[in-house]
Amino acid sequence: MIENTVFLLGLMVLVAYGGSLAAYHLFGEKGLISFQAMALILANIQATKAILLPGFEEPVAMGTIVMMASFFASDLLNETYGPHNARRAIWISLGLYLLFVILTQLTIFIPAVPETESFFHQSHTAMTHLFTVGPALFLASVTAYVISQYLDIWVYRHIRDGSFFKSPQTSGFVSSALGSLVDSFVFSFLAWYVFAAQPLPLTTILQTYVFGTYIIRLILSFFQYGLMWFFLKQD
Repeated sequence: MIENTVFLLGLMVLVAYGGSLAAYHLFGEKGLISFQAMALILANIQATKAILLPGFEEPVAMGTIVMMASFFASDLLNETYGPHNARRAIWISLGLYLLFVILTQLTIFIPAVPETESFFHQSHTAMTHLFTVGPALFLASVTAYVISQYLDIWVYRHIRDGSFFKSPQTSGFVSSALGSLVDSFVFSFLAWYVFAAQPLPLTTILQTYVFGTYIIRLILSFFQYGLMWFFLKQD
């Protein structure tokens, strides 16, 4: 079972990062912005599902792969179209995510057919479980996204323009590794400590929700290092 999970996650890595490159090569800036918007929406849906992974004692929430691919798309935007357009993509993605949330909430609020055994009623129940948004988790998610994406863009451009190791590969690795860490910390701190009815101990938040899964983000950051090299070699 776990072996199948690892295989499918590896396939998801290839599809997500391949999709970001395909979006760039086919549609340029608009393609990368569209990919980031899709990634934000999908990552928040995937985060409602937890899986078992080898080496982890606790279940791990999904969404990491798609969100890391979003950081990669942001770095491509930053490298090819500049930090202004990369920052603009944040607000376009956030606006589309808000629109998605509003429309899904309206869909849930509209009464379904009364027959409890019908396909449509079952679909309504499934949508209610999947798309009902808690204000605390929503605010934590949006705050973490904006802060981490801005940090990613700033770090990438700062290293790219002024550091001795100013290659785009190094810039992308450092910015994604740092941005994803901040994303995980801000979300976990707000969701499970600041806004939580029963706050978790900070040590639990750091060990389980932040550093516990950071190895996955680091591995993907290394993967992005090689992918950025391949991207620049093709161009």
